[in-house]
Amino acid sequence: MTSSSGKRVKTMASKRKDKEPEQPHSSRFLSRKHEKHFKVVQDRRLLMERKVGMIPNFAPQFGEQLLGRNWGKLATYPAPANIAVVKEFYTNARKIDDYPAEDYLGYVRGHTIRYDPNSINSFLGTEWVGEQCQFALCMEEGIDFDDVESVLCVPGGHFQRNRTGFVVNIRRAYLNPIAKYWMAFSHANIQPCSHVSDITLSRALLLYCAIRNLNVNIGQVIANEIRMCANTINCKAPLGHPSLITQLCKIAKVDTSAPPFERPRKAIDEAYYKQYCGGMTSSSGKRVKTMASKRKDKEPEQPHSSRFLSRKHEKHFKVVQDRRLLMERKVGMIPNFAPQFGEQLLGRNWGKLATYPAPANIAVVKEFYTNARKIDDYPAEDYLGYVRGHTIRYDPNSINSFLGTEWVGHSSSTV
Repeated sequence: MTSSSGKRVKTMASKRKDKEPEQPHSSRFLSRKHEKHFKVVQDRRLLMERKVGMIPNFAPQFGEQLLGRNWGKLATYPAPANIAVVKEFYTNARKIDDYPAEDYLGYVRGHTIRYDPNSINSFLGTEWVGEQCQFALCMEEGIDFDDVESVLCVPGGHFQRNRTGFVVNIRRAYLNPIAKYWMAFSHANIQPCSHVSDITLSRALLLYCAIRNLNVNIGQVIANEIRMCANTINCKAPLGHPSLITQLCKIAKVDTSAPPFERPRKAIDEAYYKQYCGGMTSSSGKRVKTMASKRKDKEPEQPHSSRFLSRKHEKHFKVVQDRRLLMERKVGMIPNFAPQFGEQLLGRNWGKLATYPAPANIAVVKEFYTNARKIDDYPAEDYLGYVRGHTIRYDPNSINSFLGTEWVGHSSSTV
């Protein structure tokens, strides 16, 4: 490692060793602009990671896929996060003018925090030895979408496309059970996301690579996610990887012992798989859950209040208040004038559709419509309402069940 003159030159490692910002604005912020940006970050919530179980009794292939990649620690590391430390990290990780001086560099209370791919792989015990990351290759060069659908989806499941024909996402309802479990894991610990009704193309490709056993530089994926989160223009986007960031700060000698803390979210495990992933049988073939019990009374994770899912829904209520109700009507069979009407109606078993109308509770109906409106991440699923602490499902199966018109899977062309 000497130059032609005989002088010793710096290695890449020594050049980067604990490089501090040249002139930090203060012990907490890199610049006045970062200090100002802190006010924005203060209002962003933490999206905590989750511990993840191997579920050997229901989907042993998940544990095999995870441990085969040596991703075990990625499923077990989540611990309480130091809220103040995480928000200071994200404040200073944002690129403003000349700071931070390098990519993947944070700064917390006088310490530089490296979150580059190598640092994250080192923490997770997933050292990358320089092969081509096949996930990155899929992102750059494209992939056979039919194969992705065959790996991730139930029969008939497919990508959604926009008006110009470009692939956009896959609805969660189209994913098979193991893909749903991987989606929950990825949205918690790899590519943080609070939106659960569908999965975007890039996130779907990560699941595809994981299940197909294609190699993935997990440190690179997570480092890119943190950098994007720090530099997003969405001032309300949640802050991902808070437990990981707290632990990286602790390794860098930042004092992370002072509260407040936020705990990891509820673990993803066999109970989660049975309830939310549609796993009907264990590996022994034992039936574990029906469709009805799987979906039973799922509540929003963090309702804004007992009446509204969010502040935006509360504001939207003022609009709904001015909308009138268009009430239903009871309908007679009129056998003396058009007997075929009754025959057609009863032949479809639509009798209750003609007789159910009863007085409606105006306030309840308007609160239902307020919370059923999709605003940001709420409601968490399609066909989901929320009224006074209760989830209200109005999906096709629920409505058919109420009307006594259960649908048995014919083509919709038969009505």
